[in-house]
Amino acid sequence: MEEILQYLHTKDNYALFAGFAAYLHTGVEPSPDIDVFVSSHTDVKKITEDFIKKGWNQFDFKTNDFFMSTVKKNETTFDIIFSEPAQKVLLPCRIVISFQDKPLYTISAEALLLTKMNQLTSLKRSDDKTKRDREVIHVLREKIDVQKLRKLLQTLEDSFWTRGYF
Repeated sequence: MEEILQYLHTKDNYALFAGFAAYLHTGVEPSPDIDVFVSSHTDVKKITEDFIKKGWNQFDFKTNDFFMSTVKKNETTFDIIFSEPAQKVLLPCRIVISFQDKPLYTISAEALLLTKMNQLTSLKRSDDKTKRDREVIHVLREKIDVQKLRKLLQTLEDSFWTRGYF
């Protein structure tokens, strides 16, 4: 994970989400992977190429409603995702959190709460991840700004509600 974080410390075209974003916001320990939303298809390709050059293996690539690449090294995976709804909704409200005295961009606490609540409805979610998601939601309820949450709710695409993702 350290190699991914060092790379991200030098970039500004992404927002962490899922487990590592939850860790930054709440301290709940993540699984050994990092997920980012990026601002374009080109960003997905460029970041993937950068990691392949560093010895990572690309093992998944999807292009249906979103554009995603997954690279893996040892037990760590890095999911790089572009989706228009995330670009319109999540990237504009991203925030900076300092980690190891360096900036990392992450989705807001309000966006994280919504995405974690959404993930709880997935029947494919493991018991371990579901337990972590519940812990994250519990902590986030104390941290969120309800006005920001209400504003964010008004911008969500239908796919968030009907398909469970951005």
